[in-house]
Amino acid sequence: MLTRLYIDNFRCFVDFEYRPGRTNLILGRNGSGKSSMLDALLAMRQFVTVGRTAEDLFPLNQRTRWGRRPDQIFELEATINGGNYLYQLAIEPSDDPPRPLVASERIYLDRTPLLEFESGEVQIYNDGESQFTYPLERDRSSLLTVSTEKKSPIVPFKRWLASVYSFSAQSF
Repeated sequence: MLTRLYIDNFRCFVDFEYRPGRTNLILGRNGSGKSSMLDALLAMRQFVTVGRTAEDLFPLNQRTRWGRRPDQIFELEATINGGNYLYQLAIEPSDDPPRPLVASERIYLDRTPLLEFESGEVQIYNDGESQFTYPLERDRSSLLTVSTEKKSPIVPFKRWLASVYSFSAQSF
């Protein structure tokens, strides 16, 4: 179950935190961010589970217009099979011409690191101890490199995130 969604520097969101209940009805005026919140959640889903690129899902023109920081921060917390997962993603403009790339990506289970991706290097942990590292391009999620067939504790998170959907009703 999703327990927390954090969005910073994405469309209308600056330092936004949402802690949903079990069932939610999201209401608000036009332009208040309802669709943007769901778009951020679904972009994280596609980034981690489908393999779409940062450039496709987090284009630079989606940063908050009045903000001055170049990076975007996204966080998901979820309770899955009795464990508390925290997924963190930071996107930054890089290269020339600038394009969005992963600045950092991390996942924790009950505050214990499972994976960290920073500066183009993935670090895998086992029981909180670093097991191995490997290089990876910064345009995609490092969680894609973790097979859903392995017994990694990351697998339940990926399966849960793949099952996240949202529905909206529009009035005419």
